[in-house]
Parts: sequence; structure tokens; C-alpha cells
Amino acid sequence: MSQKHYIILFVVLLSLIAFSGCTANIQTKSNDSTGMASVSKINGDSTTAPKLEPKVYKYFFDSNIENEKINLFVSIIEKGDVSKHLSVYLVNEDNSKYLSSINSSEINEFGKTFSVDVPTEEGKYFLVVKEMSSELYSKEFEFYYSKYDFEVTPIENIVELKIKKVSAGNIPIGNELNISLKCKSNCSFGGVYQSITAPELSIETKVLLLPQIIETFSKEFVIDIKDSKYNVIFNRGITLTPQHIKVGDTVLVDNMQIEFSKVTEEQTLNGTQAKPNYKLVNFEIKIKNIGKESNYVSFDILHPYYLKIMNELTESYVSSLTRYSVGMFGGEPGEQQTANILFEIPGDALPAEMYFIVNKLGGPKQKELVIENY
Repeated sequence: MSQKHYIILFVVLLSLIAFSGCTANIQTKSNDSTGMASVSKINGDSTTAPKLEPKVYKYFFDSNIENEKINLFVSIIEKGDVSKHLSVYLVNEDNSKYLSSINSSEINEFGKTFSVDVPTEEGKYFLVVKEMSSELYSKEFEFYYSKYDFEVTPIENIVELKIKKVSAGNIPIGNELNISLKCKSNCSFGGVYQSITAPELSIETKVLLLPQIIETFSKEFVIDIKDSKYNVIFNRGITLTPQHIKVGDTVLVDNMQIEFSKVTEEQTLNGTQAKPNYKLVNFEIKIKNIGKESNYVSFDILHPYYLKIMNELTESYVSSLTRYSVGMFGGEPGEQQTANILFEIPGDALPAEMYFIVNKLGGPKQKELVIENY
């Protein structure tokens, strides 16, 4: 073989070696089982491209308070690959209250409204919707009770209470107001309780409260008003006194006419003798049946009759010497009787006021009086 042929053979071998090195690095593409494109190399090495994230749901939210409910409207703006659960909370400063769970599969093309009860306590709250730990929606609401104006006027032994609703609340608590009138101390009775229907907005309601008994010339009382949930919405102290009349006046107790006719000062009366430097004070009382049937009244024997006496610039109290039994006074129509309430006081003292109770026989207390001797 000539030198020329050797040179040609050498060039062919070099070309074959170069071609073999290039084909070892040729890349090919194929699809894996997930449908994602993967790249393979002839030399056996391989890598996978990053997978796409699942498409998430997008929502629209709106909420309001209506018919004593918190209403949450949810609609889907854009559907995702996997349905999710939404958690709804009502949150205030003290706690977070879980309300409900919503599955996106429950929401149709028109959206859906979910309703929950409003809270029972006043304050600011946030309605919050979360997907896992991510907050998607939040709206602030304020909840409050109805507001009232109260005006209290003591008229001797009667309390006149005026009630007006000035604003309507959005917390349902029923439609009753519970009113109590109780003495502050030294009470021999439980108090007066009354339940009324709360007035409509801007309409005034008047209530009269009469204590069972005051037991003295004046006493401190407390008027207490609670709503249907027994939240105290009003509390005030007042002073009450029995009904005041004067010597010579007449009162009626169930068709029995009772006249406090006169007051006299004696040293001796009906066998009773005053001590040295003392005198007897007698309140004369006339009782007449002015009805058409037999009738009776009694003077209270459970509570002494008290007399307020004045001595120069001081005042003091003494109890009566006279006590009457139940059923002492009364009779047929037109019949009249006379009673005497007797006190013993210092000779230089002046009888000022007498505390006195008249009952209807067999019935509740009818009249609690202070008779003024001015």
C-alpha cells in the first residue's frame, strides 16, 4: 500500500473517533408517568423539572346582622383543584369561639349564606374565616343591649317609676324588665317584685311601686331593675315615708272612715296616771262604717305606734302605752266607735308626729300613716 493510502486511512479513523464522542452526549426527551416532561441523557444521568402547584379556590365574602343572626355569604370566584374546608370564628377580647365549618363543595354557583346566633354579651367582635391557618376574611361587629331611661319619683310611701326605651339593641334578651324595691337594712319583709313587658321604642311606661311596710317614719330603699337575662341595668337608693296626714283629717280603709279627730294632753286618762314631770298625750280616733255591710278594721299590733316628740332643738321617739287586739273596731253600717292611742312623754316635750298602721280585718295592710300635730 502506498504512502498516500496510509494517509487516507488515518484520516478516516480520526473521523470515526470524533463522531463516536459526539453521539455520547446527544439528549432525548420523553414524558414520565405524571405527564411532566423529563430529560434523559445517553450517558444514564437524569433530572425532573419542578412540578406546578395545585390551583387554589378564590372566594367572595360578605356579612351582616339580621333577625338576631349573623349572616355570612360566601361565593366562589374561581374554583381550584382540591376542595377545602373553611372555619368560621367569632372573636372578642376575651376568647375565640368556633362557630362552624364550611366545605367549598357545599357552595353552588349562586353562593350560599350561613347563619349563626348573635352573642349574648355586649362588646366588639370579629367574624373571621380561615382556611387552615390562613385568614381569608374578617369583619368587626358591635353588639349591645337595648338602652332605657329611668325616672324615679318617691311620693311619700309610693315610688313612681317612668321607663322609656331610647335605643333598640341587637342582642335578643327577651322582652321583660324585672323590678324590685327592697329596704337597705333592718328589713322585716322580702321586698316588692314586679315583672313588666319592656316598652317599645320612645314610648313611656309608668309603674307604681308600694312597699309592704316602712315600719317607721322614713327608711332607705333600693330600686333595682334587671333585664330578662338578669343583668342589672338600673340601681338607685331612695328614701320613703308613710303617707302624711294632719290631725282632723279622715282616711278610708275599705268603706271604714277613720278620723284622727284630736290630740289632748292629760295627767290622768282612763285610770292611767303620768309619772312625775311627765304627761300623757292622747290621739283620739273615730271609726265609722260608711258601707252597706258589716265591716271591721284593726290597728296593727305587730308594730308599735311611735310618737316623735320635740324638745327645744332635739327630737326623740317614744312608743305607745296602748295596744289593741285584732278586730277591735267595726260593726254594722252607720256604727261608730272611738279609740284612744296613749303616750307618756316628758312634761316639756311637744308631740309632733305619730306613726300608725290601719289594717282591714283579714286582709293586707291598707294604710301606713304619719299623723302630724303641727
